[in-house]
Amino acid sequence: MTMRNDSYLPWKKWLGLSSAALAAFSLPAVAQDADDDDLEEVEGFTVVGSRISRADLETVSPVINLDRESLEETGFTTAGDAIRALPIVSGQNLTSIDAGTSFTPGVSSVNLRGLGNNNTLALINGRRVAPFATPGFNGFQNVVDLSTIPTAALESIQILKDGASAVYGSDAVAGVISVNLAKSYDGLTSEISLGNTIDSDSFEWKATVIGGAQSGKASLVYVVDFSERNPLLARDVDWMDETNSPSFANVTANATPDFATFYTLSGMPDSFVQEALPGVEESKDLTPEDFEEGVTNYNYQESTGFIPKTRNSGFYTRLSYQVNPNLEAYLESSFRRVETRINAASTPLFSWNENIDLNLVPENPYNPFGEEMFIGWRMIEYGVRENIVQSDTPRIVAGLTGDIGETGWTFDTGFLFTESTVTNENANTVFEDRLQEALQTGVDFDGEIVWANPFGKNDPRIVDYVRNNNPTQDSFELWSYDLSANGDLFDLETGVVSAAVGAEYRYEELTSIRTHDNRTGNIVGGSQSESVFGDRDITSVYAELSIPVYDLAEFQVAGRYEDYSDFGDTSKPKLGVKVTPMDGVLLRGSFGQSFRAPDLPLLFSSGSVSFTPNFYTDPLRPDDPEGQIKNVGGGNPDLQPEETDSYYLGAQFDMGEINDTLDGLVVEIDYWEFEQTDVFGRFTPAQIIQNAGDPFFDQFIVRADPTQSDIDAGLPGTLLFVETDWQNLDEQSTSGVDLAVAYSLRTENYGQWRFKVEGTYVDEFKFSTLDFDEDGNEITVTEFFEGTWTQPNWRANGTIAWDYGDWAASLFIDFIGEYEQGAAEDQEESGNVKAYWRFNPQVAYSGLWDTTITVGVRNVFDEAPPLDVFEVTNVNVGLHNAEPRFAYIRLSKDW
Repeated sequence: MTMRNDSYLPWKKWLGLSSAALAAFSLPAVAQDADDDDLEEVEGFTVVGSRISRADLETVSPVINLDRESLEETGFTTAGDAIRALPIVSGQNLTSIDAGTSFTPGVSSVNLRGLGNNNTLALINGRRVAPFATPGFNGFQNVVDLSTIPTAALESIQILKDGASAVYGSDAVAGVISVNLAKSYDGLTSEISLGNTIDSDSFEWKATVIGGAQSGKASLVYVVDFSERNPLLARDVDWMDETNSPSFANVTANATPDFATFYTLSGMPDSFVQEALPGVEESKDLTPEDFEEGVTNYNYQESTGFIPKTRNSGFYTRLSYQVNPNLEAYLESSFRRVETRINAASTPLFSWNENIDLNLVPENPYNPFGEEMFIGWRMIEYGVRENIVQSDTPRIVAGLTGDIGETGWTFDTGFLFTESTVTNENANTVFEDRLQEALQTGVDFDGEIVWANPFGKNDPRIVDYVRNNNPTQDSFELWSYDLSANGDLFDLETGVVSAAVGAEYRYEELTSIRTHDNRTGNIVGGSQSESVFGDRDITSVYAELSIPVYDLAEFQVAGRYEDYSDFGDTSKPKLGVKVTPMDGVLLRGSFGQSFRAPDLPLLFSSGSVSFTPNFYTDPLRPDDPEGQIKNVGGGNPDLQPEETDSYYLGAQFDMGEINDTLDGLVVEIDYWEFEQTDVFGRFTPAQIIQNAGDPFFDQFIVRADPTQSDIDAGLPGTLLFVETDWQNLDEQSTSGVDLAVAYSLRTENYGQWRFKVEGTYVDEFKFSTLDFDEDGNEITVTEFFEGTWTQPNWRANGTIAWDYGDWAASLFIDFIGEYEQGAAEDQEESGNVKAYWRFNPQVAYSGLWDTTITVGVRNVFDEAPPLDVFEVTNVNVGLHNAEPRFAYIRLSKDW
């Protein structure tokens, strides 16, 4: 990866702030073994899902607690991979693997309960994370990039499995991911790790330093880390090196091994009848039947990226100062830079599906028939499309915390600034106007006219003329000011009522800048999109009560009011109860309402332009020829939030407190249900066109003024385009059961053993949308996805861990159940995607010079993800972790 010389200027600016703090507090470091005391204190002080301080980890809400040890036992080196291995994750996740043609190459997101990657709130030390600046999926959704989390400073991750907008506000729909970073540290620890895929080369190395000191009233912790990984192309992986998909969108046919081109001389391209090209011996005659069988002469996996080249670097510091016994000031500063470089196959041209005429004209000397023809051309000579992405995330928090006099209440107030900035060079973009010139008139190079040749070698001057970079820039700023307090409120006969109250002001601003070529749709194989500028401010207040009933039960009552400058205000409640009827038995349940505010692109995007791949006739002008429909889709400033009701009911059994012979065994079972309404969606161009004449749908159709002949014939004007702006259209719901069994055993001669199995069964996942029957009557269509597509019924993982003296070992097992291939009605008979198992073993030794040596293998059996022929890459990388067998060694030393 080639980096610009000035690429680390922001990094240096933020590192300078950290260095100044280090210089001001040059405290003597006392080396000692790291222990779990601080971790336990942090987790005991605040547990995600409640703002009330407590020592008890078991709150009213269901929480998964992942300490650093359990995260390392998974074998994964990133928080994103570890979280995506949890059974509560389903649906399509955004990952950096095979992200060459995605809207967000390089991003790492998580999809709790399958409700959407933007339905989960992420917090770092209790405050929000800025979403990835480039909108994901279809360019309208903001998602959090987990690769910006400074994992080197990570102490624990708490994951709330319940809706929590009453406590945290927008986005806390499917749950909350709360990342706890180190707040204190004594000593210095360095770590380096090396690893590589066994049968290929994606070498990765990582170096980390964490240090800290305490002296008098001051405490400092700092972390610096750097990692780099080489790329892996699809052709380097046995089970991805060929294109097997039967869909035409993934088929490029004919010609030589070097030039992938097909054409048709007459009619629209659904004929695809082909003749041999004159003078090209390797060309092949193709028939419509060949296309039905998925025949292809061009394997685009040869040049497609799989694992991107990645460089991840940054730092984190926290400085605290005890002003007096009741007041502490703190400053957190961090910066993260993630650089990724990933390939997509060379530009595909379908001349009939572009904004301007790109057919091959008779005048082109490379036209073998001397008449105008449609062409399909995989432009291999013009190079692979390359996403060269740089993501910068600075973050600073300044705050005060302490006791409120002698009241027993504590408070915390702070200022947060964080920002995500993303640039993408979009290398080797092919531009329509220049290609049109090269195909239809030739390009004048110092008096010599040179033409583009779809069927053979191209002059290098033409290649350089037609392609170039098309850089885009995005930023998302987040500012907030907050004040919170919690403590005991008053006494009842049943116990002490505790409360938490708070207020927050937040400002969000999105800037997404597109080039002139983006805005005019001047990109071959791309769509037309506008720059997006949007901002809003949010003011919120919240309160929470914890009401005890002796030692038997605890009730939680919470509510939050938020006022948005764009769509208005909203209020959300939550009720919960935790009951302990006997020793070792804990029962709990909750009901809450959550919401997701419209993402800024959904409100402020002025639109993107594309054309339907299929051809349609205007029902109100049946004599007009069929054609592709221009589709203008954008944001909608009138959108209202998505609303969600969540239900939870669970039980936990500490069997050792029930029966001594079962000491160490804990069993959990939880039922959960989410019901969403006003889900953001939009009508398809086909729905709109097929219902032309219906007053409801006519509002989405834009026509030219009728001519006099149209008026005489009683016809409306010619259809210009349809509008597919976002609406609050759909409904979505899911329900299921979480199961967990954990057992710990301490022996005198064989060490300590820990076993844990977690599983999630998705009982129902349904999506309902407005549609119309063949008579134009409004109907609601409900599709059920559990056990199909990206919603397998079962997900589970297991951990076996052992330690004895200086030795430790673990085995992490990840399981994804089988599911029906595809979700469309015509794909139901296509068979099942098989179940998928991955095994990650590792062993560690810590008895040498205060150094821990860990050796492990991810996917030790090199299990290939199951084939899913309806996926472009043959496997569902958004659901299945597709990394080949990867071996690593890690050395960690305390100084």
